[in-house]
Amino acid sequence: MCDFDGPSVMRVATHRSKVQRRCAECVVPILVGEKYTNVWGVWEGRSDSIYFHVACYKMYGKYAKIEEEGGYDVFGSVLSIQIGRASCRERV
Repeated sequence: MCDFDGPSVMRVATHRSKVQRRCAECVVPILVGEKYTNVWGVWEGRSDSIYFHVACYKMYGKYAKIEEEGGYDVFGSVLSIQIGRASCRERV
């Protein structure tokens, strides 16, 4: 398997944070009480959760097709290209 293989199982859900987390896209903290998107999956036999601000996940979703069509990894770089890693709160 290469690093770009998709998960064998995946679930995407939106929750309200009970603990502070860090967004995988913009690296700004997801505060307690704030809604976030949790992407849970099993990659190469290991389960993992990836946390996003709701706005960051929507932005990432728009560019996921680019990754599929072009075959390159955009995870963690979409917002840095688009807005220079500005905080999600600054964009809303």
